[in-house]
This record gives sequence, C-alpha cells and structure tokens, in this order.
Amino acid sequence: MSGFLQSLFESRATGGPIAHPRDPVLADWFGGGSNSAGVAVSPDSAMRTAGVYVCVRVLADTMGMLPCRLFRRLSDGSKERADGHLLDRVVARNPNAWQSASEFRSLVTTHAALRGVGYAKIALRGDGRRMLVPMHTDRTRVEQADDGTLVYEYRDAKGKREVLLQDEVLRIPYLTRDGVQPLSPIRQHAETVAQASLGKSFTNTFLKNGGRPSGIIKFAVPFSSNDQRKKFRESFHEQFTGSQRGMTPILEGADYTPISVSNDDAQLIDLLKMSLLDVCRIYRVPPHMAGDLERATWGNIEHQQIGFAVHTMGIWVTGWEQALSLCLLTEKEQETLFFEFNLAAMLRGDSAAQSASFLAGRQGGWLSIDDVRGMLNMNKLPDGKGTDYLQPLNYTPVGADKPAPPKPQDPTNGN
Repeated sequence: MSGFLQSLFESRATGGPIAHPRDPVLADWFGGGSNSAGVAVSPDSAMRTAGVYVCVRVLADTMGMLPCRLFRRLSDGSKERADGHLLDRVVARNPNAWQSASEFRSLVTTHAALRGVGYAKIALRGDGRRMLVPMHTDRTRVEQADDGTLVYEYRDAKGKREVLLQDEVLRIPYLTRDGVQPLSPIRQHAETVAQASLGKSFTNTFLKNGGRPSGIIKFAVPFSSNDQRKKFRESFHEQFTGSQRGMTPILEGADYTPISVSNDDAQLIDLLKMSLLDVCRIYRVPPHMAGDLERATWGNIEHQQIGFAVHTMGIWVTGWEQALSLCLLTEKEQETLFFEFNLAAMLRGDSAAQSASFLAGRQGGWLSIDDVRGMLNMNKLPDGKGTDYLQPLNYTPVGADKPAPPKPQDPTNGN
C-alpha cells in the first residue's frame, strides 16, 4: 500500500488531524498559486472574472438543461426507456433529497470545469435506494491503489473525514495529469485569468480616481521641511480625492506631470476583449455565448452553435454518459443498460431548425407522427393514428417490385 493510502487509513483509525485543503502548502495541489503578475489565482477567485464566470455558467447550465435517461438495449438492436428502473429516477429526476437532476449536474459540471474533475458520493437513502451526494473537489483527495482502483479521502463542510472506495464515488473527469489526478484549467491558465483580473482592477481604480492618471507635482521652491511636504500631501488628497476627485486643482507656482499610462495608450479595451476571447478558447465556448458579438453574423453564429454542440457539449455529454454507466451499473448491467443525453434539447429555441429536422425525418421515413409529438412533449394520437411511417416511392430497395405504371386513358371514351 502506498504511503498516501496508508496515511489515510491510519488517520481514519486514530482520528489524527491532517492538513486542511486551504493550507498554503496544499495550494498547488488544489489549483491555487501565484504567477508572473503577482496575483494569486484560484478557482474561487477566477469566478469573479466575468469571462470565466460566463463560460463556466454556459457549460454548467447546458449540462443541466439536457435530459438524461436510462435505456435498455433490445434484441433487435433497438432501445426502450427503462422507466421502471430505480437508477433512471435517480439520474433523470431526484439524485438526492434536496437537488433536482438539473441542479445536480450543473454543480458537478462547475466543479469539473474549474478544478478538472467533479465528484459525487454514491450513498443510500433510508429506504435502501441509491442517491448521489455532491463532493467538493477541494475537499477530496484521490490515490490509485496497487490493484488499479481509486481510493478517496473526503472531508465534508463540517470537517468530518471518511475514506471512500471507487464503487462509492461518481467521478466526472474533465482534465487529468495522469488519468487520476485532476488538472485544473484555471491553474494551467493562471496567467490569462490574472491578466483579465488585473485589467478589471486597473479600470476600477482609474474610474475611482475620476479618470485621472496619477502624476508628480513640481514646485519651483522646495519645501522647507518634511512636515510642510506632508501637510501639503494630506491637504491635496483631502481636497481632490475620494468624493472630491472631480474637482480641478489650481496650483500656483507648481507644475503637474502625469506619470501613468492612459487607457488609450495601454489599449485597455483591446486587452479586456482579448482576455475574454482567451477564456472562451480555454473552455471552447463561442464568443457570442459569452456576450462578445463584435465578429458575429447571422451565418457564423449558426455554425458556431453547431460546433459548440458537437465539439464542446458532445465531449461533456460523452464523459457524463460513460461515467454514469461505469460508476452506477455493474458489468452485467452494462451489457443491456446505458445512459443517454438528448442533445435535441439544444434546438428547442430554434423552431426553424427543429421543424426542418422533423420534416426530414418524417419524409425520409425514420420518424412517425407520434415520434415527433413525443419529442415535443405532446401526447400520441388516439387509436394508433400516428404510428405509420412514410416510404417514398423512389427510396425502394434495389430489386424490389416497382409500382405498376398508371393505365393509359382511352382517348375515345372522353374520360
């Protein structure tokens, strides 16, 4: 057993203290740390940056919006919803006693997007049914045992510590160093986040000072003493800073020379825009979804939306589906059961694209009226009237009997 695992079990047996996750010694472990700008960057502080906040919200809200159900594979290759299965209820509706499925997925996705991985404890309710309890990544440590399985040490908000085995934890990885240890995007791109934070801080300070840069006051006659210099400085600050910063100072016998770089010279607006784009690149979020419409057009937004669904959310959805199957289903159950998200929910706001998709499916013969109504949360037509599938005549298989041509009309009978 490795030293880390041994320390876990020894701590559990003796109740001895271990370092708290907020300990500076463990800052690097949990994704905190400084950078060349001298600004400490952590997942929590990064969320105070608008670009990080909005990108993480886009990912988390989208994952929470998408429906997820448990399906059963049938012998003919088709599938059906496993409505009566207890795990379908856990994942689709009530993961625990206080969260909806949407809220739970949004929270775990937020943890993963900021810290590289999201966790949830697989616990039991009072009636024996399973439930999923979110575990904060900052209070969770993971190690790989000699047999390849994962072992977790988790400390809850009250400081209670427990050791969990692999089959007791749902693990949603985003990025890892070695397949086990999480790799925080915020830690990897601390310079980018710090740049955005410093740009905003500079703007706030500049506006706080009334848009006036700092500078030097030069007097033709020097002060007679340090006390006189101090009194002038205090008097100047009292009259022309704070609530009085909009007033114009009149200095007789003195010259004022600004020493700060102006916003135009610093290209602050361009810097803030570039910082937002950099964060969008980190999370693969289209700029228009983060509020940057400078280069957006009607044409490229549609393609960016498709790219977001395929190359961003498709990756997240696949990770969630496989993690749910791996952690919640036995190997035997995985042969017939699987979890699946419905990405069609992303088209709910685009009625034209949704209608075109349904029309193509209906005319192509792979959707019935009841299939379409079901996707729109509508009831089936009564008496089985919506179960038929269309079969276009020019789609008949090669070698199949062709429909008989219409009989020619007799020109003599007038019909």
